[in-house]
Amino acid sequence: MDARGAPLPPLAGKVTLAPVAEGGAAPAAGAIDLWLRTGQRAPLAAEAPPGLYLVGFEGSGRRALASARVRIRAGEIAPARLALSGAGQLDIVLHERGVSAPAEDEDLFVPLTPAKVSLLDAATGKAVSPPRHTLTGELQLSLPPGRLRVVASRGPEYALAEATVDIADNTRARLDLTLERVVDTAGYIGCDLRQHTAQSADAGVDTTERLVSNAVEGVECAVTSEHNLALAADLRRDTAILRLDATLRVLPGVELTSDRRGAGIGSLGVFPLGSEAAAPREGALRWVDEAAGEILREVRALPGERVVQVSRASGGGSPLHAQAAPQGAPDQAVSLLAQVVGDGAGADALEVWTGRGVAARDRALEELWGLLRASRPVTPTAASDTHGLLGAEPGYPRTYVGVADDDPGRLDEADLVAGLRRRRDVVITNGPFVTMRLGDTRQGGVASARRPGARRETLSLSIRVERAPWVDARELHVLVGGVASGAPIPLEGARTTPAGALVDEIAIPVILGGGGGRPSPRPGARGGGALGVSRSGQSAPGAIAIAEDTFIVAIVRGRRPLDPVLAGEPHEILPFAMTAPLWIDADGDGRSLGRAAAP
Repeated sequence: MDARGAPLPPLAGKVTLAPVAEGGAAPAAGAIDLWLRTGQRAPLAAEAPPGLYLVGFEGSGRRALASARVRIRAGEIAPARLALSGAGQLDIVLHERGVSAPAEDEDLFVPLTPAKVSLLDAATGKAVSPPRHTLTGELQLSLPPGRLRVVASRGPEYALAEATVDIADNTRARLDLTLERVVDTAGYIGCDLRQHTAQSADAGVDTTERLVSNAVEGVECAVTSEHNLALAADLRRDTAILRLDATLRVLPGVELTSDRRGAGIGSLGVFPLGSEAAAPREGALRWVDEAAGEILREVRALPGERVVQVSRASGGGSPLHAQAAPQGAPDQAVSLLAQVVGDGAGADALEVWTGRGVAARDRALEELWGLLRASRPVTPTAASDTHGLLGAEPGYPRTYVGVADDDPGRLDEADLVAGLRRRRDVVITNGPFVTMRLGDTRQGGVASARRPGARRETLSLSIRVERAPWVDARELHVLVGGVASGAPIPLEGARTTPAGALVDEIAIPVILGGGGGRPSPRPGARGGGALGVSRSGQSAPGAIAIAEDTFIVAIVRGRRPLDPVLAGEPHEILPFAMTAPLWIDADGDGRSLGRAAAP
C-alpha cells in the first residue's frame, strides 16, 4: 500500500532483509538483497533463513517509508507490511553537441543519441539503480523522492554530462544534458575484440542488449566471439534494424577452445568470418580434439584473410587454459606461446588484458616481453570478454586499431585485419589515449638508424597522452626491451584542447648506436632516470641510448577509479593504457627482432 493506505499497482524492486542481533550476539550473516516482482494481486514473496530481520524495499520509483521488524520461522509465512512513498518522475533528454535534429518537414529519423545514464544518491555517491541505456537520448524514469546525481556517458572519448536534481513525491522533473566528444582518436577505430551474447552457453545477454550496450559505451567495432559455434554469429541485420550500422561495425567471429589433452593454448579467437569462408563447410571450423597448431592451419587454409588472436581465460588468466592444460605454468608460457605466434602462419595477436583481470595483465605483459625479446613479433590486444552488462561493460578494455578510414560505417575490414596482422599499430586502454612515434615511425612500426654504421644518431621519441576530464592519468612509464627506462614521468594535463580534452606531450631523446646517454636497460636491471622534456616546460636530464635492436613501449597509469561509469572494485577500474611496441633497428640493417622495416 502507499502512505495513504491505497493499494499499489504491480511492483518490481529490491527487498532488503537486515538481520537484527539478539542476546548480545552479532548477526550470523549480512543483509540479504532479494530482487522481486509482484503479480496483479500477489504480494512480494521469497524464502529466507530463520531469524529476526528489518525489512525494507525500493523499486518502481518508490521506497519504504520505514523498515518493518519481522521474525521468520522455519516452515511458516511471516508477513511484513510496508508503507511506500509516492513515485516521482524524471524525464531525461540527452543531446550531442554538434549534432542537430532534422527540420520538422524532413522525412528523416531523429538522430540517435546513445548514452548510459548512472543514477547516484547525491549525498552518498552510491548507485540507486543499475545504469539505464538509451539509443534515442530520452528516458522516462519513476524514482523515489530524494536528491540524485545524474551522470550521462558514452565511453572514454566523451566528457561526462551531469547534474543534480531533486525528485519529489508525485511530481515530474525534466533534465536536459549535452554529451560532447572531446578526445581526438582520428586514424584509429575503437574495438572490443572478444564479447559474447546468449548464443554462448555461459552468457545471458540477448543480441539487442549487446548491441545497445556497445553503442552506449562508445564501442565502434565489436567482434562476436561465441564459444565453439559451428557458424559465426552475424549481427549485421540486427545492427541495421537498430540504426546502429553507421556508428557500430560488428564482425562475426568465434572463440575456439580445444579440449585435446596437452593441446597447450586453450582458446583462439578467429575473425572476421562470413560468406567468404563458406567452402567447404559453410565457414565451420573444427576444434574438438585439435591442438592450436592444427586449428591455425585450418584457419589459414580458408579463403581470404583473418585475424587469429590467442585469448585468455575469463578474468584474464594464463592462455594455458584448455580443459587439460596446466593452470600454473608461468615458466612454460613463453615457450608454448612461441610455438603459435610470430610468423605469417601463426597467431597474429596476443590478448594481454581481459576484462577486470588487472593482476593477470601484469603476468601477460611479462609473457609479451619474453616473446618480443625472442624475436616472435605479435600484436598486443585488450578485450572485455563480456558475458554480461553491469561490471562487465563492453569496451573496457578496448583496442584502438590504426586504419585508413576510422568511420565505422565505412570500415574496410581488410584494412582492419592488416592493421592487426602486419602494421600492429594499436593502443589498448580503458580510458587514456596514448600514442608514440620515434622520428617518423609510429608504434607498431620499425624505426631504423638512417645512417647505418654511423657512431651515433639522435632521434626524438614523442609521446602524446590525451583523455577526457573524468579519466585520470598521472604517470607515464617508458619501457625499453620490457624494462623501465627510468622513473615514471608525471602527467598533469598540461594543455586543454579546444574540444575540452586534457593533453600531455613528452619528448625524450633517443640515441641510436650507443654513447652519450643512459644505456638502454636489460631484463632484470633497474630503470634509470631518463625523463625527457614535456610541453609544460618541466624537464629532467637524460636520454635513452640504444646500441642494439630492441623495442619501446609507453604505458600510462591513473590513480582515480573510473566510477561511476564503470562498476567494480576500485583497483580493477584504475585507468591504464599502453601503446603497441615500437621496434628499434639500431644497426640500420632493416630488421629488428623478427620485424622488417617498411621499405
